[in-house]
Amino acid sequence: MSNVSVTSETWLQNFRPYVNGTKVRWPDLYLSLMTGECIDLTLEFEYSYLIGDPESPLKLCCEPDAESLGLVCDPPFGQLVEMKEGLIELTWHICARKTSGAPFELHFEMPFYEGMPSSPPVPGRVVNLITELEVKFDNMSTAFGGQAYGCHGARHLLKVMPVGESLLNERVRLLRTVPAGVEISPAESMPQTLSAAGANWTIDCLRSTEDGEIEVRLEFMDLGFESNSLCFKLGHYLVEAKHWETDYWDSKTYSIRATSVFLGTPAAGVQVRLNGVDYEKTDKYGEAHKTDGEGGWVSLSIKNYYDGSYV
Repeated sequence: MSNVSVTSETWLQNFRPYVNGTKVRWPDLYLSLMTGECIDLTLEFEYSYLIGDPESPLKLCCEPDAESLGLVCDPPFGQLVEMKEGLIELTWHICARKTSGAPFELHFEMPFYEGMPSSPPVPGRVVNLITELEVKFDNMSTAFGGQAYGCHGARHLLKVMPVGESLLNERVRLLRTVPAGVEISPAESMPQTLSAAGANWTIDCLRSTEDGEIEVRLEFMDLGFESNSLCFKLGHYLVEAKHWETDYWDSKTYSIRATSVFLGTPAAGVQVRLNGVDYEKTDKYGEAHKTDGEGGWVSLSIKNYYDGSYV
């Protein structure tokens, strides 16, 4: 079969590429991987005259060196794979073990087939959102894949800024799941540009009443991938506390009352610590109590998870 004329169009005519099972046109191929992510790159060739040809083994090549990029592949980059009779496709499983911040380019070669050029290039890059994005929840640092604490009665600001130029000016939107009473703006249908000044979203919890979780992910619309989830715990996570003691003839009761900083009302369901260990949660009056008849050391406190302070 090696006497069949081949050109750069041979790859387009004989092979149909897929990424994670989705068919993609050769000109539209672009691989975006987050650090730790794996993808499948498949070539389907069901009707190709090259099936079974002894000169048709092909290999996937990576430039620059895959090891320096933190990319690993199964079958390995550079290893010849046969288009055996009975097969209609071949798949390469590609994983990003780390990121160098540099782009890469893949291509296929059929070195035994005389005159066969390399396939059209498959460009891509590995993105580490931990190092390439700065994420602020109000004035506190967080990250996608991490956690933050939202408060009933508060309006929070989520700010995402690119570090360096690798993600500069990418179109992004915030995907979210939110409990009742919480509104996030702009809406999912309104993407923003990740400018040097960053992109901002308002998380409005002014009317929320039930404790819960808000999960958000950042979608890079043109790169075709999403971040890990950033989970916001929603509750009374910033309170002021009043402490007092009540003496009885044979015991003493230690009390604490939590008041929401944002609402100015008693904060129910707040975790109280007894001598530094989780004890019980505040009641509907925002209070918790501990009675001691042995004269031991008793300390009731609350950790404000919103900012890490103790009261």
